[in-house]
Amino acid sequence: MERHISKEDFSNLVLKGSAEEIKQSLDELQPFEIADLVQSLESEDRSRVIDSLDRETASQVILEVEPEVRQELLKRLDLGEIAHLVEEMDSDDATDVIGELPDETARLVLDKLPRDEVEEVETLLKYPEDSAGGIMQKELVEVREDSTVADAISWIRLIAEDVEDFHEIYVVDENEKLLGVVTPRRLLLSNPRTAVKNIMEPVEITATPSMDQEAVGNIFEKYDIFSLPVVEEDGELIGRITADDIIDVITEEASEDMYQIAGV
Repeated sequence: MERHISKEDFSNLVLKGSAEEIKQSLDELQPFEIADLVQSLESEDRSRVIDSLDRETASQVILEVEPEVRQELLKRLDLGEIAHLVEEMDSDDATDVIGELPDETARLVLDKLPRDEVEEVETLLKYPEDSAGGIMQKELVEVREDSTVADAISWIRLIAEDVEDFHEIYVVDENEKLLGVVTPRRLLLSNPRTAVKNIMEPVEITATPSMDQEAVGNIFEKYDIFSLPVVEEDGELIGRITADDIIDVITEEASEDMYQIAGV
């Protein structure tokens, strides 16, 4: 997409324009493009841009900027605003941001989040950053094996806004153990009275939370998949890793390999 405003013009707008004018100038841009503009600004001007954006967009921009810029922005935001931005993020991204905060600040931000979100973040923080558990997200679509197709579709409609980009619906038993998967297309084309367990497919491969992120990246490359379920040793489904999550991992691992080759 062609940028609608140059970095120089945007810098002048941030200095002289209103918050509404700043927001309007960015309306047609993607979060990564806004992040690029934010990073071109002087340190003290960056937070004014974040303040001008709606919370959903601001949370996406926060994730797109470089880590050192993100930490600088978070220092300038009050605890309540950080909590609001974290609420807009998927659990894996929220965990990354919380993990970058000083311990005391992180605790105060967690105190301002809903209890269910705190539990998700605290669970993910227990895993090493470079493990499957450290990069997975808790948001996924699962249905019970004995649910009918009609009931499953109704359930998905209820939770669809909370789960982005799901390509597979996980089928579990009453103990949350992963039994199989079904695609949204298969679900929509099946008899509404059919039990989900009768149309599910076996799960090709899973990850455990302790698996190294590089091994997870290799799985995505080998199997050409969109998402990978993460299960405990007993088969309990605890999260998923999506293709967009693993792109950063593959890039990171490639960079590390290059540094090693260069002797850095």
